[in-house]
Amino acid sequence: MLSSGGLLAWIQCNRGDMDLALDTCTETRRWVEQHYADPSQPRLISCWLNAALTEIYRERNQPQAAATHLEPLLEHVNQGTEPGQHVIIQHVRGHLAFSDGRYQEAKIRVNKVVNGLSGQSAWLPRLVSGACLPKRALVCGIFFLNYRA
Repeated sequence: MLSSGGLLAWIQCNRGDMDLALDTCTETRRWVEQHYADPSQPRLISCWLNAALTEIYRERNQPQAAATHLEPLLEHVNQGTEPGQHVIIQHVRGHLAFSDGRYQEAKIRVNKVVNGLSGQSAWLPRLVSGACLPKRALVCGIFFLNYRA
């Protein structure tokens, strides 16, 4: 439920439905905590849900809130994530850095996304060309960063 709700919110976010995506994140988290709350266990996180929340708050010009939702994902990047999650996390990380005016860091993150895509299985490029990371936006971002920094 957590991952599915997060993926739905990610798609809604990328379609521009930020309010609906935030509602989906809130309702998904509420449902999970209602049914699976165990204070003795670490809080469950979802790459999709946290990435969507990072994008929502970045879009609303609330960089601290965005960074708060990105933070739990960074530990997974450092420990090693599956390729799809790594690409999504680096994408949101670069997007947030770009919005904060940290263009060099954003360029590094975009390069990590591109490097993560090369050599991956056939499903990952399809992920990028679908609703998750529009290829045109990725290419425009890479183009801009290469000439900006």
